[in-house]
Amino acid sequence: SRAAGRAEVRRSYEALFRAFPDLAPTSSSEAYGDDVFVTWGTVHGTMDGPWLGFEPTHREFTCAFVNVVPFHNGRMQGEQLFFDLPELCRGIGLAVDDVVRQAAAAQAAT
Repeated sequence: SRAAGRAEVRRSYEALFRAFPDLAPTSSSEAYGDDVFVTWGTVHGTMDGPWLGFEPTHREFTCAFVNVVPFHNGRMQGEQLFFDLPELCRGIGLAVDDVVRQAAAAQAAT
């Protein structure tokens, strides 16, 4: 997912934590430069809320993630999260193609 600006990042996190209220990342490592911060590791959660129009499955997942945060003049400009979507979908019992289709529809609606 990609979010730019404070309001969009907040909405993105609110939706993610409604769907996966126990979402917990474990950072393996991080890197940074003058205008970017990157962290990666694994993330675990349970789909206990609706997500992208899907009803809760109450199933758990653990998958790899990478989080890229650009900065300008020392201020966060947004965030881009990359998840191992096939692994996440396997864990929560949803088809990857269905999730991709719903995510595209949600993105188009914004």
